[in-house]
Amino acid sequence: MTFSRYSSACYTLFFLFLLLLPFSASLFANEGKSTISGQVTDHHGFPLEHVLVFPEPAGKTAGPIPDIAVYTDRNGCFAWHVPPGRYQFRFQKNGYQPTYIIVQTEASQKKKFHIKMIPGREQKKAQPF
Repeated sequence: MTFSRYSSACYTLFFLFLLLLPFSASLFANEGKSTISGQVTDHHGFPLEHVLVFPEPAGKTAGPIPDIAVYTDRNGCFAWHVPPGRYQFRFQKNGYQPTYIIVQTEASQKKKFHIKMIPGREQKKAQPF
């Protein structure tokens, strides 16, 4: 009788562990990565929603990029978690000039940018604030 209670408890703990394993992995997924975030606005200062934001390696020091791209939210905000390295972030939206920033990151750094997009089709370099 004691053995069956013990094995039942072991099975329960084992399945509980399996259920919680994906959640614990996500807690440490961004450990050591830098957070690049900010807001994208138009030339009048209004937030731009659905701006495509994606990094490209800008040198040999860039790490693997976990996602393909993200879009700004309704407030024009975005966030990326990237390994330490040098990246060129591209901001793209129909009707606006593509905009780029170069970002050099170290482990666990947080950098915030304000990107102002100009109507048109030509390229423009953005400056961090």
